[in-house]
Amino acid sequence: MEPLRVNTQLKSRYGVFDASGKLPLDLVFGLRRKTDSDPRDIAFQTTQSFLDVPYALAKGILRVHELRRSDSSPEEHFDVDLSALRDAIADADKEPAAPEHIVLPSRSNRTEKRGQMGATEYRYRIEPGSPLASCFEVGKQYSFGLVKRDLGTHRWIDSNHAPSSETDTTSSPRTAEGATDNETCQLVSNPHGGFAVFRVVESLTWPPPIETRMNLVLPDASPTNEQTPDSDNNNPTSNPSHPILRLTATNTGPTTISLQARGHQRFLSPWGPFLPESHDGLNAGKLPSVLAPSSPSTTGTAFLQVTDLATGTVVRDTPKPGHGLPAGRPDRRPKLEDLVVLRPGVAICRDVELGYLLKGLGDGRYVVRLRPKGCWWCFGEVGESEPDDDGKVPKSVYGVKHKTPAVLESDDEVEFELRDGRVC
Repeated sequence: MEPLRVNTQLKSRYGVFDASGKLPLDLVFGLRRKTDSDPRDIAFQTTQSFLDVPYALAKGILRVHELRRSDSSPEEHFDVDLSALRDAIADADKEPAAPEHIVLPSRSNRTEKRGQMGATEYRYRIEPGSPLASCFEVGKQYSFGLVKRDLGTHRWIDSNHAPSSETDTTSSPRTAEGATDNETCQLVSNPHGGFAVFRVVESLTWPPPIETRMNLVLPDASPTNEQTPDSDNNNPTSNPSHPILRLTATNTGPTTISLQARGHQRFLSPWGPFLPESHDGLNAGKLPSVLAPSSPSTTGTAFLQVTDLATGTVVRDTPKPGHGLPAGRPDRRPKLEDLVVLRPGVAICRDVELGYLLKGLGDGRYVVRLRPKGCWWCFGEVGESEPDDDGKVPKSVYGVKHKTPAVLESDDEVEFELRDGRVC
């Protein structure tokens, strides 16, 4: 039988290896059958294959290079000393692990998903302190790539045993249940399987925790857990004439930060094998957060999810971000007016009118939840920009790489009843 061709792609999920271990480094593999019409699925072995990264490096299936760049010379690649890894592989060869598999569905059975392109995704995590991690040095950049196109021999399985991909976008290793005895297939990769590039840092910088609360405020009523807002921000309505949703955010850490509440966000976001993960939950797009300053009452509703309690149906949700990448290198620095200062222990308050959020909904009981929103941030209060910064965050502040997001999220759930178009 002719070898089956598989489209493979290799990516570093975050592009950074935090040696402290707080943010794990995952190498993401994407595999997708290209042209064959066989209706059966394939049990792809993860152990002792190119997905078993230490084994694949020791056997010459994968390679890893140190990357060095300079302004005066092109990028150079240098071999990495893997002697510690080979010793670990030699010990593993003496007592090989039990075979595990992921499923490559037939082209007729796979579920196409936006951002996944119908691929089976597998992640290999590099743990700090592991033999593989000991091969990397802080401050250096590395690249993994596929050397051999031969992906080995694997087994056909009955497609009825394939796991459902309706909820899982990552295939977990499992035993080859349903494998057809003595029927195998040879798989070969496309010539260019991508590269997993990452930089090693000693530790990432993380924002202080932000506590976000939500309360329903009815006319002539006081909300529970109400907090006093910072005087520099929108004042809450003391006696509203219509129902409002009150949100407060409090910096519970010891340090003041400036947070970007509106505009295109830039922070560490996960990538799948082909495209950014659309389900990362932090939405790095342009939609304004619930803390957008000097905003109309409808701003911030994009991150409020409304669910019908009777049916469990989500009737209002966050718009999905697109995957389009901008042409060229636009200036993404936020304007100073789009920043919100969060001082330790001082609550920022925003009121959202429920009328706009609930327009068009029928009578019934509903619950409102806040979807997570990731935001760019920096320590301290950003002062005036330089003359050539055009009212934006200075380049010296915004240029810090590997920025982790400050996340606006809440465990609060606000329930209410809608009767004759009125909240009660």
